[in-house]
Amino acid sequence: MAGPGSRAADGDEPLAIELEKDPRADAIQSIQSYFEQKRDEPLGNLEAGFLLDFFLEQIAPLVYNRAVRDTQALMQDKLMDIDGELFEPEPNSRKGR
Repeated sequence: MAGPGSRAADGDEPLAIELEKDPRADAIQSIQSYFEQKRDEPLGNLEAGFLLDFFLEQIAPLVYNRAVRDTQALMQDKLMDIDGELFEPEPNSRKGR
């Protein structure tokens, strides 16, 4: 089952981010509200949908890649500190003798 973003098995195709029906409708409504409030320009469903598709194709992969890099950095930091997080000091059996 593909998640919100999927790519071809060979990795040559760009990431395709698709929204489910309700989140897509919410995003389209948000774009329409933005244009109405900030630009005093009504935008129809079709135009807002095309703009959303552009954002998903051109901008979402940039945000996705940034999130992946941030997650990688966080995980690397956690792995570097794994000794302190997981291991307990072992008692030195020779000290007690």
